[in-house]
Amino acid sequence: MSKKILLLFFIVFLLAVNVLGLQEELNVTTCSGATSCSEANYNDNTTSIGHTIAKAGTGTSEWSNFQGDVSSTLGDVWFYFRHGGEADVANNWGIDFKDVAGTTTYCSINDIAMSSSDTYDTRNTTTDCSWTISRLDDLKIEVTSGVSGKPANGYIYYADLYITYTGLPFGILNATITDPTTDITIDSNTSFYLNATVTCNGDVGAVCGIVYAWARYNTSGVEPDTTMLSHYFNVFNDSFDRADSADLGNGWVETDNVDCLNSIVDGTYKIYDPSGVGTGERACAAYHEDSFEGTALNNISFDWQIESATGDGAANYILIYNTTGGTYAQFISDTDGNYYWNHKDGSLNLGAYTVTEWDSFIMQNITTTDYELIYDGVSQGTLNFTSPLTGAIRFRHSSAGGREGVSYLDNLSITSVNMSFVSPLYTIYNENPLSKILNQGDEWNISWLVNYTGTQAYYVDVLFNSSYGSASIPDNDTNNRKINPTGGAPPADISFTLTYPNSGCSEGNGCTTASCTACTYCHINFSTLYDSNVSCVGQNSTVPFWIYTNTGDVSMDIVWEWNETIDSALTLKYDTDNNPTGATIVPDPPTTVNIALALAQGNNQSIWGWGDLTVGVAGNYTYKIDATSSQS
Repeated sequence: MSKKILLLFFIVFLLAVNVLGLQEELNVTTCSGATSCSEANYNDNTTSIGHTIAKAGTGTSEWSNFQGDVSSTLGDVWFYFRHGGEADVANNWGIDFKDVAGTTTYCSINDIAMSSSDTYDTRNTTTDCSWTISRLDDLKIEVTSGVSGKPANGYIYYADLYITYTGLPFGILNATITDPTTDITIDSNTSFYLNATVTCNGDVGAVCGIVYAWARYNTSGVEPDTTMLSHYFNVFNDSFDRADSADLGNGWVETDNVDCLNSIVDGTYKIYDPSGVGTGERACAAYHEDSFEGTALNNISFDWQIESATGDGAANYILIYNTTGGTYAQFISDTDGNYYWNHKDGSLNLGAYTVTEWDSFIMQNITTTDYELIYDGVSQGTLNFTSPLTGAIRFRHSSAGGREGVSYLDNLSITSVNMSFVSPLYTIYNENPLSKILNQGDEWNISWLVNYTGTQAYYVDVLFNSSYGSASIPDNDTNNRKINPTGGAPPADISFTLTYPNSGCSEGNGCTTASCTACTYCHINFSTLYDSNVSCVGQNSTVPFWIYTNTGDVSMDIVWEWNETIDSALTLKYDTDNNPTGATIVPDPPTTVNIALALAQGNNQSIWGWGDLTVGVAGNYTYKIDATSSQS
């Protein structure tokens, strides 16, 4: 087991006059055309060839979207272009910045000379391209060789778009687990609540975007790494009435290339005008569905109430199908009062049933991929899925082809759904993942009811990440909780506390709230070029910045886990005494560094921190690290 605590470094280099904005790079996501291309080489500033372009040939690259806040104001957009070629290349490259569809050219660069040697060119495209965020999100670049004489290949080694902008700063996610409060021991086939809270911390106006919460467990090792399956389908908790199907409300969508909205609405009924509807075409067809995916299912069962479709040839369907292989079974109610199952390949069509007001069926797992359909206690045959199981349950309404009449879906109500996964842990209340938009100061508490079917111990946690991506807002996961089966040995307690200086900081300078003085993150201020041995604000010769205390019941090791690249302008270092001379330099991440080894129960370890500015470049730098404990 391990325990994690989030630590933050905020490193700021401030000159006398320093107006700082935000910065972002866009990368090539796909490339095509010409002789050959490599997205990885395109994005790597080396002489590995990203694109080979023959005489008069054109290579195309599509680019990643802008990750900043949509309310940001763009500054400069620089294009970096590293290129070369064979000995006989000549003339200029033709570089066109376009929308992905190729209908609009934003701007062009036609004055970069082709060269047989490694050449680096930079252009500020801000004015010529009239950049907007929507243009950056819809971008491809076409590069054409200007060679017109003897055939010779041109090479694109590297291409990059570097953007400066001003806008709302990104926040930091801070996650805690609130339930279970400790490791627990429970019987197999029982449930427990998994509850966590995340806050969006940062400067005033900071944004965290759409934050996703993932309930996870471990399949190997001790760190949760697998998303729990969920059989919570909110579509089944709704009732869909005539107005929903008539107006395509409440999640209904059209299908079969039929425009339901061209029909005439008369009260709560829908009257179909057959004009323009060809033979065999439907005047209206719409569906509502939800999908499921997993390694296997034990069974699916649910009850429904459905009123007969009205109109000449109209029908309602409950369709269960394999979205990978295309096989399906469906239960149909038609205007003649018939209710029957059929199968795509015709092997399952047992005719009409008399259905009461409420009815139900079960799809029972036989093997990993075969499911037996049971209706009214009688087997109706099997439905085959690929493994892992990927499918959907769809509720579909369809009018007749080329006919006029009244047709609607009325009073479809799914009262219960039961689905059991062949999985040691899965959620039976709330979807997984969940999501919510968070801004600075927002707090979000989420909860799942988790079913435990295992016979061994598992570790669980909750992972939070942002729609802005981990490069802008680092992912953050809660501490782990161990779920032990009844009769298992109690786990070792490897908990610890982390203490910061209780004074010496201020808002934006070591802590985040108004009038604060107690430190919550290491903030380093560089005031001169090439400044060195600058301390975390709040620490001094007698007050370390971090104090780790073993509050568990065993001896433990504590390590820092660095997962973010440290900027080349900086050197970060730490030591267990107050002298920066001889301090340990944090190596290039991803890496771990030992903070305390064999820390005895009740003992503590003090850590001081410093930074050196190795290159005189102004900027803000933020890093997240995890402190993790394990039994010695």
